[in-house]
Amino acid sequence: MGLMASDLDFRVLGGIELVRHGRAVPIGGPKPRLALAVLAAHRGSVVSVNRLCDELWGSNPPTDPPGVLQSHLSRLRRVLRPEAEIIARPPGYVLQIPDDAIDAGRFELLCKRASPSSDPQATVELLESALACWRGSPFEEFAEHDWARLEAMRLDELYVVAQEELFEARLALGRHATLIGDLEAIVARHPLRECFWQQLIVALYRSGRSGEALRRAETLRVLLREELGLDPSPALRDLEARVLS
Repeated sequence: MGLMASDLDFRVLGGIELVRHGRAVPIGGPKPRLALAVLAAHRGSVVSVNRLCDELWGSNPPTDPPGVLQSHLSRLRRVLRPEAEIIARPPGYVLQIPDDAIDAGRFELLCKRASPSSDPQATVELLESALACWRGSPFEEFAEHDWARLEAMRLDELYVVAQEELFEARLALGRHATLIGDLEAIVARHPLRECFWQQLIVALYRSGRSGEALRRAETLRVLLREELGLDPSPALRDLEARVLS
């Protein structure tokens, strides 16, 4: 239940890549790659010429930064057309690209389609397609830049929420026994994410392992108290009471 693929596939969920008809498209050197990545992180919004020049050269600009920038963008336009376009719009430039032509756009669109679904099987298929868009950390080669970190944080949060919703849908389909190992792994990666712990407790309980479910609840209780100084949420306390009864 994925999306129809565009002829162009611009990938930012991992290293920056351009692929057309299954073949890699050369982007150019470090500066064009960086310029395209900045525009992609702000796709649909104008990024000023001053901001782009500062990101590309910082305190060591060329003789004519706007002119060199324009030259880089002209070459990028040629590789992006006709599916995407870099448009000059004062005070800078904007990348206009359809959601189906960039992996981050496909990911977000699939997540939105999954969220209102009342069909757990449809939700599973949509979210599995969404998570399959990821190859690594968003904009990973530019992780030292503030704009990349901010966009990566936003997308990472959406990724974790999608995982939560996928586990919830799988539990609704009765797949609790097969989920325990995956849930054990994910609570180890996100030890303070209470939703994953609740899902693990439910999966253990439904698999006839009530004692283990209660031990996991106690583990979370201790973690929350020691790490955050918090008590378990009412939802967790209610879940614990239901397991006990």
